Amino acid sequence: MSATGTVDAPLLKLDAVSVAFGGIRALDGVSLEVRAGEMVTLIGANGAGKTTTLRTITGLVRPVSGSVWHAGDRLDTVRADRIVARGIAMVPEGRAIFGNLTVKENLRLGAYLVRDVAQIRRALDHNFALFPRLKEREQQVAGTLSGGEQQMLAIARALMSSPRLLLLDEPSLGIAPILVQAIFEAVLRIRREGTTVLLVEQNAHLALDTSDRAYVLETGRVLLDGICSVVKSDPRVKEAYLGEGVEVAGGAP
Repeated sequence: MSATGTVDAPLLKLDAVSVAFGGIRALDGVSLEVRAGEMVTLIGANGAGKTTTLRTITGLVRPVSGSVWHAGDRLDTVRADRIVARGIAMVPEGRAIFGNLTVKENLRLGAYLVRDVAQIRRALDHNFALFPRLKEREQQVAGTLSGGEQQMLAIARALMSSPRLLLLDEPSLGIAPILVQAIFEAVLRIRREGTTVLLVEQNAHLALDTSDRAYVLETGRVLLDGICSVVKSDPRVKEAYLGEGVEVAGGAP
């Protein structure tokens, strides 16, 4: 259900997607949907297939079976370099900024498909309003930024293409708590402004508290899915991802 209360067709749909590396299945029949305007999170242990899911959506990995759809169009047959033009941008784990370039130069690279100079200017202004720290450091070499500032830059660079769908891979990883809060406040603002978000996040509490729906992946399969309040209440999620032990009937011996 969208923020307006209407049921929308999926903006993104994975239908029974399987991915294999050297005969080992990293994804095994994964199906999921993300509707326009939603923020959906993927949680799971290391190796569960979360990053592989994002890389499959962006064409960096090809499924051995199943299909990926975006806005009603088949996506898994599209070259990776053309997927950004279809309105999808990804912020990879580890940020992958260009450390020897300035903040502003990194941002301009995010708009490499945009030919309208005025549109690029508007995107720069929007990102500097979203992340004031980047405006203060626009001529600073990106490699000298803190980890949190580099994450802000990676998100802003992805937004320079004005995506309909933003994929975020572990945005809080290795970031100081005070900057994690600032980053997630910005992500929520991005979502309120109309960008759909698919989030992979190690901090399950944070992910489930800020998203609409969640999918829990386990060894390449969807273990469960639903609205976040329901997923949070599942005993398996409490024990494995939220650090809450499951009470044993009858109490302690």
